[in-house]
Amino acid sequence: MGKGSAEHLLCALALCGLGSVSVADEPAGNTASSQQFEDGRAVFERWCWECHGKRNPHGSGTWSLRKRDGEGPSPYIEDRAGLTYEYLELVVRNGQRFMPRFRYTEISDRELRDMSVYLQKSPANP
Repeated sequence: MGKGSAEHLLCALALCGLGSVSVADEPAGNTASSQQFEDGRAVFERWCWECHGKRNPHGSGTWSLRKRDGEGPSPYIEDRAGLTYEYLELVVRNGQRFMPRFRYTEISDRELRDMSVYLQKSPANP
């Protein structure tokens, strides 16, 4: 096997390994517990509802999503489908538009996973 082939093989093996870690970490399907759902709801209520929750229709996150999407999907993130752990991690850790980033000391990885379970299993996303 040539040097280039060996490097390609190592890259492929590394990507396969990373993919399996990502899949194992994602709280998808019916594997999520009701405790994760409730813990995720608590994280949402602590950090997110004021800007994104239905109890505050004039929150800055709701306003921003309504302005960006128009009459498209609901401006409330609890009603949005497709909010995967990877997407939430990207937005929560880096911020987006008016939304600040949140440090690991504010929202841990476990709390972020639980919140993704909550958002994926909300009544609008059974």
